[in-house]
Amino acid sequence: MSQIARQSGNTALYQEAVGLYRQALAATSNPSAGFITEVADVLSEDPASQVDALELYDQLLAGSPDQPALQTKRLILAAALGQLSRTELNQQLLTLLQPLPENAVIQQQIGQALIPLDNPEPTLLPIYEELLAAGTPVNFLYFRVAQMQMEQRNWAAARAAIAAYEATPEGAQDLAPALLLAELERRQGNLEASAQQYQAILGQTQSPQIVETALLGLSGIRQSQQRWEEALAAYEELLRRNPQSERAQFGQAYLALRLQQISTAEAESLLNDWLANQPSITPAVVFPEVFDLVGILPPAANGQALYETLLAIAPGHIGVNRRYAQLLAAEDPERALAYAQQLTPTDPTDINLYFVQGEVAQTLGELTLASQAYEAILAQEPDNTDALAALGGVRFQQQRLSEAEGIYERILELKPDDWETRRILAELKLVQDQPIAALQTFNELQGDDNASSLEQPLEYRIQEIELNFLRRRGFQPVWERY
Repeated sequence: MSQIARQSGNTALYQEAVGLYRQALAATSNPSAGFITEVADVLSEDPASQVDALELYDQLLAGSPDQPALQTKRLILAAALGQLSRTELNQQLLTLLQPLPENAVIQQQIGQALIPLDNPEPTLLPIYEELLAAGTPVNFLYFRVAQMQMEQRNWAAARAAIAAYEATPEGAQDLAPALLLAELERRQGNLEASAQQYQAILGQTQSPQIVETALLGLSGIRQSQQRWEEALAAYEELLRRNPQSERAQFGQAYLALRLQQISTAEAESLLNDWLANQPSITPAVVFPEVFDLVGILPPAANGQALYETLLAIAPGHIGVNRRYAQLLAAEDPERALAYAQQLTPTDPTDINLYFVQGEVAQTLGELTLASQAYEAILAQEPDNTDALAALGGVRFQQQRLSEAEGIYERILELKPDDWETRRILAELKLVQDQPIAALQTFNELQGDDNASSLEQPLEYRIQEIELNFLRRRGFQPVWERY
């Protein structure tokens, strides 16, 4: 039953299987090690039962500790429950499995034990390659190798590993390689090709798990393209298919809030209800949309513990880092500065944390640190207009006006019709005592729809410039003469 439920993605059926296994174990006076292992394996795939599964693995290892496959399962489950960091997991797996046991049966058991570890880190690649080189008949290891090669940006090696898995009997019947190819296209920057791959997958299957993964992937692509309505539509389709999906609920709330289709209070209510139902926040219960929703909601005065817990799970999440840093900046500027100073990514190509570092430093008036953060981004992506705009703002604050003007003119070269950049350039002209040039630009901008988004209408700004211009020439408005 558990196998059928797993393959069909039927959560209710899997829960029923878990209950039956529990009953069978309780009714067996002297269960064999093999049966206890089978029960633990089933329970380990149910988040609500994982603590019990871990206890069963510990019970088995207490009686017979020299079981590398069982130890592997235990380590992976402990990490899922937040009892081990990913670094600790990697270190312990390397110590346990290198060199591999020579027994082919044990090697196969180890290979099967490694399957639940999704997106293994590349440091573990030698273990997987050694298992495959030994002829271990666990074909899904090729899939995991492809994931690790992708993480290292070894695109050709990743495609080769995917092809190797597709050439196996299991891989030929599995849509997981197609999903991974869609992710590979995304990482290579081929966003539309990735979206088309996901759409093709959706046309090939009704499997709930595959459909969910494809819709989540498609939404992620549309978010990368800033096609927010289409991204929201993917979550809404998932919610229509599975109203109980927490990922769909949180993703829909995140994007609806971003599009101002729901209130902050509604989004906070969803988050608070979910938190109230979680005995503890562990990697096993959180999912990406939790981070996204927390990251878009305003900083919560009572949110420090939640932010710290989430950042322990995903240290690089830009939204949660931003809210945590903003909270610190409001309550303890010195601590906020210390936090900002250490916000350097472990992966130098990951620019997101530099944005948070720059924002926090700018808020605290630490303009040198802010400048360094944005320059670090531009060293990798010279045409990143968000970083250019942020650096231009820093130069403005530093009164390095000619440099700021040059930066904004560069943005205008990249985005010739960018209304906000043209407005800022007009303000710079004004600060540099060039009112005629500023007035000309403001007059050009006034008719644009973006003008209505300003707190003070542009017509008042134009009027103010014209009056100041008259005053400088000795004219005095009628209402100022009395």
